[in-house]
Amino acid sequence: MTEDTTQNFEGKNPGASLWQRRWVRLGLIWGIWTFIGIVFTLQGYFTSFRSAKPVYFFDSFYLQMTWSYLWALATPLVLFAASRMPIERNNWVRSSLLHIPIGIVLSGIITALGYIVVWLYWDWPAGRPFSFESAVV
Repeated sequence: MTEDTTQNFEGKNPGASLWQRRWVRLGLIWGIWTFIGIVFTLQGYFTSFRSAKPVYFFDSFYLQMTWSYLWALATPLVLFAASRMPIERNNWVRSSLLHIPIGIVLSGIITALGYIVVWLYWDWPAGRPFSFESAVV
């Protein structure tokens, strides 16, 4: 019998810590960004509650969860880049020269996707055309 007894029938190590399992990490990332989205939803809703133009709860929820979940989708990429190119004392210039453009490009992509998703909810049904100029003004 030359079978390895440290692996179960799926080929996974049963002694691996809970944090090392991919679905646990993704669930934790998703849960943290959900919590952040709910906090910002409540903050935006209650801030506008007594204003001249109060925001409906679902509108606040949609807006904040859109941004939270877009960043939740980007978080594994950010963690991957941080683990592959750590910024340390001996390589901080080279790593920073990679992190800064990657961060700018990722932020631009997330912002563009966020504006498109928000436009699809509010402006597209109203018949307004999409433009990035109107999104940043």
